[in-house]
Amino acid sequence: MLKKLALGALAVVSLFAAVCAVSPAARAALPSILSVIGPTPAGTVSTSSPVQAGGVDSGGHVRKLLVDTTGALIPSTTVTPAVTSTGTAVPVAAAVGGAGMFFNDAVAATKVQIKATQGQLYSLHLVNGSAATSYLQVFCLPSAGVTVGSTAPSFDINLPTNAASNFTSDLTFPVGAGCATGTGITIAATTTATGSSAASVSVTASYL
Repeated sequence: MLKKLALGALAVVSLFAAVCAVSPAARAALPSILSVIGPTPAGTVSTSSPVQAGGVDSGGHVRKLLVDTTGALIPSTTVTPAVTSTGTAVPVAAAVGGAGMFFNDAVAATKVQIKATQGQLYSLHLVNGSAATSYLQVFCLPSAGVTVGSTAPSFDINLPTNAASNFTSDLTFPVGAGCATGTGITIAATTTATGSSAASVSVTASYL
């Protein structure tokens, strides 16, 4: 309990310091949707090392602002989002990060590589295109390490015949599952769980 109270007190002090770090003129220039939440780094700064203050908009997104030693906002295109001297945020799209998408409308017994290095499956949307039960074999290996019918799959997904009402399957994987400890991601669609006879499965995957 004492630890929680101490952390709470520290958060209040940090918030107060952040608000004080910004001049009244700069605070007035901030958009009404932004509220200053704290400087980074804390302590004495110089003009060559301005305070970086965080703001949270009405959608709950963290936005970064630079404040010089006089408390004035610094226009910058090097922070995300960029800000003008009046504090107007300019959102930009991230160039890196986020999940990749994979789609193959007819995965069969020929192995298909989703990723050649360690990765993480986040979701799979599968549609059985066969009039018989099909299996999606998932190998947590790059395709070079897979021989369909000989290499044991890391896991299988059973798909009922496309005449059934549940011939589609949607799966999500928690962090730590979905090949997170493997060396790649490769798939194949077959008529048995470990065989090499071709089925046909439409696969949409999100992965990192």
